[in-house]
Amino acid sequence: MPRNKSPKPARKLKPSGDYLDIEEVAVELHLSTKSIRRRVRRSEFCPFVRIGRRVLWSRSRLKEWFDSRESPTGIPAQRRTRRAA
Repeated sequence: MPRNKSPKPARKLKPSGDYLDIEEVAVELHLSTKSIRRRVRRSEFCPFVRIGRRVLWSRSRLKEWFDSRESPTGIPAQRRTRRAA
C-alpha cells in the first residue's frame, strides 16, 4: 500500500434548516465577504449562529433584519460617510 496517499477533502456539512454561510449571504445581499466580516466585527450586521468554527445566518432572521433597516419613507438608510477634516 502506498504511503503517499492524499488526504480526502473535508466534507462541508450543511446543517438542517434554512441557514446560509457567509458566501451565500454575500450573494443574497450583493456584498463582499470582507464587508460582511467587517460589519460583524463592528456589530453592525444581523446576529448569527456559530456551529463549531462555522458562522451561519438564518435566512428568515436575515430577511427580518434587512427589512427592519428600511426607513419609514421606504428609502434605505444611507451609509455613514467620513467627515472632512
